[in-house]
Amino acid sequence: MGQQDKEIFLCSECSGNLVLHSGEFVCSNCGLVVSKHYVAPVFKINQENLLNNQYKTNLALGNRMHIVDGMGSYIDFQRTPFFYDGQGAPLSSNKQALYRKLKFRYSLRLRIDRRESDYRALKSLNNVTSMLQISDSIRDRAAYLYQKAVKKIDKKISNHIVLIAACLFFATREYKELAPVTVQEVAQNFKKLGHRISVKKVIKTALELRSLFIQKHPKIRKSEDYLPRIISDIISSSIIELRLEGRDLSIEDYRNLLTQKSYSILNKIDSIDRGGRNPYIFAVSTVYCADRIISKEIERKPVLTQKILAKITRVAEYSIRDHYTSVLKPMIIIR
Repeated sequence: MGQQDKEIFLCSECSGNLVLHSGEFVCSNCGLVVSKHYVAPVFKINQENLLNNQYKTNLALGNRMHIVDGMGSYIDFQRTPFFYDGQGAPLSSNKQALYRKLKFRYSLRLRIDRRESDYRALKSLNNVTSMLQISDSIRDRAAYLYQKAVKKIDKKISNHIVLIAACLFFATREYKELAPVTVQEVAQNFKKLGHRISVKKVIKTALELRSLFIQKHPKIRKSEDYLPRIISDIISSSIIELRLEGRDLSIEDYRNLLTQKSYSILNKIDSIDRGGRNPYIFAVSTVYCADRIISKEIERKPVLTQKILAKITRVAEYSIRDHYTSVLKPMIIIR
């Protein structure tokens, strides 16, 4: 795209980005309507039809699920950084600063009036999803479940933060391997923001809410859901790059072998043999087992040690050793 094409999608008044709304190009900063444009009505439904009709409606322009949007007017347009008087003359620098301050205070108050609890909960959700590095679609799904729960719960909600954490827990379970996050990580990141929350409270709230949502209960995680995340963390570690030197394996070859062997091992172990073990820890131990198998095949020393793997994945060494010895080690012997 050339420079001339780029300018077409910028506002001529404030150089803001143009967005399509109701068949018209509208500036996202100053609200200027630039031109009309016909767009064929196309909507893609994601896998498992997670978004019902109500959710699609709530995603319309002007009703964003992950923030509290108030109704009413702003001082000038929503994001106007510069102000003019009634005759179109720019205000003085002192009045510019005054009106910017008034605009911020007024707009904030307007958005969160009588919805302070929702504002704090959704703000914390945005921060936590950013800290966990999960996609906006999962954040929006959690926000939708939260707003749905708030509307349907008759009794007074005692803790909005625990409620939205439980909704994020539901959302990560729905997206499976696209959100390989444990409930412990959800609770820990809310704690980092200063909230008093525990894993027990999140799970208890999620179980109480299960009748409100599409699914009857949060889906149980499988170790397979965590493998892409674990292998990605291993490959991106500088320690692994150093240990691969002299083993006739590139980073990409090692990633492919580790992925293939790990899934192959898990395919041979059913849920009964796994015995209700923590799926994340079991996945880490499976990757360790896969590395041992690879080392035998290429006749080189293993790339991973229990200590290195524990450091990368933040799992205790004794947990990896216990899972490997009691369940996974026979896999190497069978081969």
